[in-house]
Amino acid sequence: MPRPTRLLLAAACLLLAGPALASADRVRALGGVPDLVEDDSGVLRWYGAVVDYPDLGVLHLGDWAHRRNGAARGDLAGRGGGVHVQLDPDGRWGTAALHFGEDLPAPDPGGWIQAVWGRRFGSLSLALAFRATSWSDASSTPTAALDGGSRFLHLLGLGARWDLTDRTYVDLAADAQESEVDFYRRGGSVPLAEEDLGGWDSFGVRGRVFHELSDNLVWVGRLAWFRDTRPITDPVIDDLVDFDADHFRGGFACHLLPDPDNLVIISGDYRRLEDTRRARHPFDAAWERGWRLWWRIDARVAVESRVLPWLTLRAAASYRRHVDEQQYKYEWATDYTEIAYRYQVRVDTPVTVGAGLHLGQFDCDVVVNATAPFEVGEGTDGFLDGESTNLTGVTLRYAW
Repeated sequence: MPRPTRLLLAAACLLLAGPALASADRVRALGGVPDLVEDDSGVLRWYGAVVDYPDLGVLHLGDWAHRRNGAARGDLAGRGGGVHVQLDPDGRWGTAALHFGEDLPAPDPGGWIQAVWGRRFGSLSLALAFRATSWSDASSTPTAALDGGSRFLHLLGLGARWDLTDRTYVDLAADAQESEVDFYRRGGSVPLAEEDLGGWDSFGVRGRVFHELSDNLVWVGRLAWFRDTRPITDPVIDDLVDFDADHFRGGFACHLLPDPDNLVIISGDYRRLEDTRRARHPFDAAWERGWRLWWRIDARVAVESRVLPWLTLRAAASYRRHVDEQQYKYEWATDYTEIAYRYQVRVDTPVTVGAGLHLGQFDCDVVVNATAPFEVGEGTDGFLDGESTNLTGVTLRYAW
């Protein structure tokens, strides 16, 4: 069972307006603040939290994708689930979790699996994590050669959750990531096959703090940084390039509980991505992507209200400003260089709604008009990442 400080903060952050546990769809219904709200799905990033969520099973039925105008496309993807088990009654052997999932709505098949183990040592919880992700972007037609490849990412993570005082706790996590690429092009004027085993050269750290300011107000702060270096397929030249990026994310949230059945969350978030890409093969050596700068700010207001013992309603409104600035450089000859520059700005004001059904130890969370968990800027293709997709998701959970 969680310690007294965790019970106090969980009551404030997880809700008194909802269940003692929370799913990713609940977080998405609150505007998509995955690191600024405490929930059991957070163990995928905050590994040290696993000891506070023993003995439960989660099944995500998938995300039903819609176009921006609301017309259903009929795509159902992103299915997954997980199970958490405390290995012995006293917790001496710790708590283990295993999660799995398939790709988000996309033409590339693939999936991921993640294992987490953690144990409590007094006021400190320590955890280990391993994640494997794989997908393929191979394609061919009767008139075009086989082109594409397979991608594999392996991640090792360390996590810690530490109760500093009765009113404050922190989460810390660090990751190292390895990439593998099998790239091939059959036929055409430049047939190619290349295997790049990569290395453990991508890494990152992050931290967040929950602090109770008063009996009905909790403040949350978060910082994260990740260095991403690996070969990817660039859509401009449709070939392998060396990708080198820095991801930064910072944010805060205030959780206000006017009474035990209602919760208001005011949050702000800033993301920034800087990357460079350079062609790695001789026949593309004249091409390089000089630089890219992408950033986004989010401001959100979310509400949650337990209107009946078995029903919780949720809604969020957000303001999002995206800026994507890129420059490509092409050296066609020693005396001719072409530079392509692009600057895009977009403002979105999404509104998301959701509901939670509570039947004893069973819960069902529904979210409507959510954006993809991997949102714009978290991938490598700028505004193409999740731009035109809204999602309806359903998650089932049972705790014992």
